[in-house]
Amino acid sequence: MGVLILNGYGLSYSQDLIVTMAQNNIPVVICGSNKLPVCWFWPGDTNSIQAQRIDAQIASSLPTQKRLWQSVIKSKLRLNAQVLQEFGLPHAPVSSLISQVRSGDSHNIEALAASRYWHILFGSEFRRDRSADGINALLNYGYTIVRSAMARAVFAAGLHPTVSINHRNKYNAFRLVDDLIEPYRPVVDWRVRQCASKGQETLDPATKEYLVNVLYQPLHEVRGTTPLLNSCYRLATSLAKVFTNERHQLLLPENIIFSEETPDDQTEWLSVDVDPTDV
Repeated sequence: MGVLILNGYGLSYSQDLIVTMAQNNIPVVICGSNKLPVCWFWPGDTNSIQAQRIDAQIASSLPTQKRLWQSVIKSKLRLNAQVLQEFGLPHAPVSSLISQVRSGDSHNIEALAASRYWHILFGSEFRRDRSADGINALLNYGYTIVRSAMARAVFAAGLHPTVSINHRNKYNAFRLVDDLIEPYRPVVDWRVRQCASKGQETLDPATKEYLVNVLYQPLHEVRGTTPLLNSCYRLATSLAKVFTNERHQLLLPENIIFSEETPDDQTEWLSVDVDPTDV
């Protein structure tokens, strides 16, 4: 199990359930009426060298953080453009901005790209609104799934979810998680656009199941093809090793392999490839 998402009022659950989830490094997320998380449960000790990595994370330099954020945003924009291209939509308005992303995205190219991207993907009338229904609610739900998977990966890598490379909101305890999910948002966008094209804009059980399966979405990276959940682990572990000077670059997704099939053997497909020190 990758994550337990509790979405709906009137639910009840036991202490044994929460403890078992924590012992197996499975985050438990409680959502509000807008499908966004309002509460998280996560284990406190998930990596044998957690203290060393958190020390290195806190000590990372600002230039390093800015360089890492630049690579994250470039990866996100590449996948944004790929999603547009997959639907036969103009992708140049986004792809042309990739080369303009500077260290730390100092010119906020991400925001400019987003304003173009949303209008192309969902129409000129669409506005991204985290409190709205319809497409926005589907996006919220999909992002929550990916955010939960990334939170689990961050904990497993021995990093602290609050110590970010870019996000600075003092009220957000998961700033690093929100940094690292950026390249994976386009995968959710693709699935939501698929739903919208079929008129499925309500979070019924079938739509939820379809969005949950984003965890199995195959992605291509330098080490080959892997499902999104594995990719989250690899990215978080690569970040930890950048902090400890064992790596120089992040292991980011390069391409989305557009497939809606869910593998029959999910256990094998989701076997996480980590180093012995990351177990």
